[in-house]
Amino acid sequence: MSDYLIKLAQRDTSIIEQSHEETEQTGKNATTDYRYVGKDPNNYVCLKSEGTCSEDELYRIVGVIPTEGEDGAYKNRVKLIKASEYVGESALDGAITLSKKGYKWSETSSNVWENATLNTEKLNQEYWESINEYQNYIDKVKWYLNETDSGNITTIYKNERGGTKYFLKEIGLIYLSDYGYATNGGSNDSRDKCISYDINWGWHANANHLECSENNWLALKGDYWFITSAPNNKVWTHSYQNAWYVVPSYILGIRPSFYLKTEVTYLSGTGEKQNPFHFSL
Repeated sequence: MSDYLIKLAQRDTSIIEQSHEETEQTGKNATTDYRYVGKDPNNYVCLKSEGTCSEDELYRIVGVIPTEGEDGAYKNRVKLIKASEYVGESALDGAITLSKKGYKWSETSSNVWENATLNTEKLNQEYWESINEYQNYIDKVKWYLNETDSGNITTIYKNERGGTKYFLKEIGLIYLSDYGYATNGGSNDSRDKCISYDINWGWHANANHLECSENNWLALKGDYWFITSAPNNKVWTHSYQNAWYVVPSYILGIRPSFYLKTEVTYLSGTGEKQNPFHFSL
């Protein structure tokens, strides 16, 4: 599947080859990846190998990203995110600070992902059990957990992979940098300019850079968590087509993310929502 998408990038302008500087954790092993960009690219995937896809089985491709697996080897792995928010049996209703339904990142004031209830109870227990046989598609990989303050996308990417913090597991959330690299810019601000700006494209002083979020398929209207933490026990979120950080006890939507096993092969489909990619082991 990863080979298919890399070849597809030669004729699909919504797949961008993205270069990175070496980082403290990844070194030279992850300096080039391929990411879907723009307002609504054809990057839909159905977990079923064939047949009609339900909304619950629909995902979108973040990109092909070299990622370290459980065996320590870096491989080009296809990264997915759930196309809609995941709402499990324990989702909450009521008058909440930012959202009327969702999950806390953590039941405590700590932004340590290893201990976060969103990680241990919701994603890698409740959600993991809910996907049943589709567990076979998913690889156990490193999720980088170093915090970052506000900054441009390149700096955020390096900060996330700095230090020594990581977590080896199947299910996670997308990084703040994933959100940033999904922009395709616009007529006033090119993609390169958007990447060079502070991530808060639509916030206060940067309100003139709204094209950066408007032409970004990960800038949805809903509120959802990132895996990336921030200083002072805060966590990054997407809200109102903008990125900012809040305390982990807020209740927001979640969109589970994971990496496909490298044995997964492309079967059919063109990536549109009505004709998503299908694959199998």
